Amino acid sequence: MSSASPHAAPLAPVLGASHVAIEVANLDRSVEFYRRSLGLRVVVDDRSGPSGPSIKGLIADFAIELTERPGAVASRDFCLSFSVRGIEQIHQAFREAEFGEAGDLTPLDGALFFFIRDPDGNAVELIELPYAATTLGQLLDALARNSSSEN
Repeated sequence: MSSASPHAAPLAPVLGASHVAIEVANLDRSVEFYRRSLGLRVVVDDRSGPSGPSIKGLIADFAIELTERPGAVASRDFCLSFSVRGIEQIHQAFREAEFGEAGDLTPLDGALFFFIRDPDGNAVELIELPYAATTLGQLLDALARNSSSEN
């Protein structure tokens, strides 16, 4: 067991999130889902790659890679989360379109969120964060600043 200090420099100083890679059972079906629901823009379409058909694309400025693996099974521990504005209207639009199996709109500590499922059952969270934050990191920074100003 290591006795390293909790304040020691990390072995890998991370600069930010790079991308998420998801194995899907049917690439065409999944590309259509992410395009229609979240505005996926395919940047690299490599359906003849040595490791299987795949695409690399962007949702806002976040990179996503979808690789086809017939029989792929969703991990119930996996969740892809995107921040949005106007979540009530977005939730209503998903419900009316009967697309993505939209769950209930849920409040939590000033945030509002709901989940949809992609064609393989992977959870996709859409969340509107308080304090005008667009990322969880920004929200945590805002909460830390508020906490330190109260002390």
